[in-house]
Amino acid sequence: MRSRLILPGLAALLAICCLLALGAGSVHVPLTETFHRFWAALWGHGTGDLFDAILFQTRLPRIILAAAVGASLALAGVAAQSLFQNPLAGPHVIGVSNGAALGAVAGMLSFVGRMGGSRWAVTLCSLAGGIATTFGVFVLARRARHLGYALLLAGIAVGALCAALTAGALYLSGEQLANIVFWLMGGLWRAN
Repeated sequence: MRSRLILPGLAALLAICCLLALGAGSVHVPLTETFHRFWAALWGHGTGDLFDAILFQTRLPRIILAAAVGASLALAGVAAQSLFQNPLAGPHVIGVSNGAALGAVAGMLSFVGRMGGSRWAVTLCSLAGGIATTFGVFVLARRARHLGYALLLAGIAVGALCAALTAGALYLSGEQLANIVFWLMGGLWRAN
């Protein structure tokens, strides 16, 4: 009975947090005003003023994207835990996150970043770094008796190596340091 209530309870908590996030920010929008604006927009009677722009063009896309990113990260964690049959497994623990970060930094510091490459080029470099790291971890762990434990240990080692290489690249990055750090931190400010 308790497990049947957890998922609906978490969904309701997510909805409440999203609703409260709509009103939070540098311009406070009261909860009653938020309800009124959503109701009016639902029936096609939006005013199109500053509050509507803040709610529907800035905050709502960011909130939806944040919920989608959170769900995707949760699915990645569940997939890793199921694959390795270990509750500690995750993309960060097996080195994929650090490998992707190293790929992104290498892409930004290479010709892609210097030639004014697009965000997609850096994203593809990050994806290539994550895939290469995953492949390397599987190659290192394939001869072990228990693949799950060997993958975790190899992932931790390869992840630490990638993190060290990323830190070294950041130290040598010079003027591009701010762009690289902001990309690695991630953000939802471009959501529309």
